[in-house]
Amino acid sequence: MTTAISTLDAAADQTAAPEETYFEIVTLDGAVYRKGQPAPRGTVTTGIGADIPTVVQSYAEVGDWIDIELTEGYAVRLPEARIARIVARTA
Repeated sequence: MTTAISTLDAAADQTAAPEETYFEIVTLDGAVYRKGQPAPRGTVTTGIGADIPTVVQSYAEVGDWIDIELTEGYAVRLPEARIARIVARTA
């Protein structure tokens, strides 16, 4: 079986950003968000303060903000000024 790829598809593959196999975001207050690990306790809570356990999935830089995607449909948006460091490794 042969698979044909158009030149546009091939060009898109070459310019696509590599997928991060690991990342770690540390905020100035010491919260650590690592891909595949539980989000820091208290990141997502109910109205009565109960913790909703979530796992860190991905992040994106959006202007002056960092969006951190979590499981269960939740996300955290932090201003870049609150980020101490971001460490990312790609495949």
